[in-house]
Amino acid sequence: MVYNNDHVENTGRREGMPLDEDGNGRISLAELGHALETVGIKMPGYQLREIVSKFDRDGDGSIDMQEFKRLYEDEKSKRDIGVTFKKRVKAREGVDTLGGTSNASVEGTTHSVRKAETVAFSNWINTNLKEDADCKDLLPIQGENNELFDRCKTGIILCKLINKSAPKTIDERTINKTNLSVYRRHENLTLAITSAQSIGCSTVNIGPDDLDAGRPHLVLGLLWQIIRIGLLSDINLAHHPGLIHLLEEGETLEDLQKLSPEAILLRWVNYHLRNAGQDRRINNFSEDIKDSEVYTYLLHQISPKDRGVDLSPLREHLVTTGMFMGRRNRGRLREKTIGGLASGLGVGSMVEMIKMTREHDVWRGMIANAMRHGTR
Repeated sequence: MVYNNDHVENTGRREGMPLDEDGNGRISLAELGHALETVGIKMPGYQLREIVSKFDRDGDGSIDMQEFKRLYEDEKSKRDIGVTFKKRVKAREGVDTLGGTSNASVEGTTHSVRKAETVAFSNWINTNLKEDADCKDLLPIQGENNELFDRCKTGIILCKLINKSAPKTIDERTINKTNLSVYRRHENLTLAITSAQSIGCSTVNIGPDDLDAGRPHLVLGLLWQIIRIGLLSDINLAHHPGLIHLLEEGETLEDLQKLSPEAILLRWVNYHLRNAGQDRRINNFSEDIKDSEVYTYLLHQISPKDRGVDLSPLREHLVTTGMFMGRRNRGRLREKTIGGLASGLGVGSMVEMIKMTREHDVWRGMIANAMRHGTR
C-alpha cells in the first residue's frame, strides 16, 4: 500500500491507530517504531536511534509530527524503486543515442554510437590514407567532433578504403573527385556501396541517401566491415609461408588452403598456445578469448625477446583477483595486454581499434595483426 502525507496526518488523528500513543503531540523513540510500521515502514532499533538524532532538532529525544512527515518522505524515497533505479542506473558514458533515421523507424527506435569508435575509425583513416593525394583535402579527420560522417559524404574516402582492403576493386578513374554536386556525390556513394557488397560487406538497408545524410550507425557499420576485410585479406600461405606448420597429421597444403581466414587464425592461436605449454584451446573469437588470457600468452610467444613482453599482467591479475575473472578485471587485464601489443610489436594503430564495441571482430583483427608482426 502506498501512503502519502495526508494519510500520515490522518492516521495520527484517528483514535483507532494513533501515531502519538501518549497524546503529548510528539513521537518518542519508544513510539517511533510502531508509528513507522503504521505507515508501512519497518526499521531495526539501531536505525531508529540514528533517525531520532538526525530529525530531533530540539534535542529532547522525540520528534513532532512535521519532523515525522519529513522522516516519512525521506524513508519512502529510499524505498521507491523508481527513484532508486534512476539514481543507480546512469547513462553510458561516451555513447550517443540517436532516434530512428527513417520514416519507418523513427517511432520508438534508437541507435547507440560509441564516440570512441568514431575516434578510432578517424585515426585509422588518417593513418592509412595520409599519402593519398586525392584525400589531402579531406584529411586529417578530427574524430572528437564527428567530422568523420561529413568527410565520408563525398564517397571518396569509402572508395579509397575499399581499394585499400581489396586492391583494384574500384577503377579509380570512375571516382568523381571534383565538382562534387549532390548527383556526383551520389554516384560515388553508390559505387562504394556496390563495391563493398562485392568484397563481402553486408549493405542491407544502406543507401547513398543514408551515407550522404551522415547517419552515424550506418557509416560506422560499413566502415568497420571494409576495415575488417582488409585486416584478414592476407591471412594465407602466399603472404605467410610459415602457416605450413599449422598442417595437422594427414593434411595437405590443399586442405589448409580451403580453410577460411578465421579458421586459419584459430588454428594459429592454438598452435602457439600448445607451444607455450598451455592446455587451453579456443574455438571462437568471442567467449573463448574475451578474458584476455589467451592473448596474453600469444603476445608472449610471438614478441621479440628484446621487447620485454612477459606474462606479468596475467600473474598480477591472478594475484589481485584470487583467480576470479569479473568483467571489470577482464578489462584491466585487456588494457595490459593491449599495452603489450603496442610495446612488444610496435603496432600503434590496432591499439585504437580495441576501443570499439565490436569485440568479436576487434579480437580477431588484433590477432590478425599479431600474425603479421610476430617473429617467433
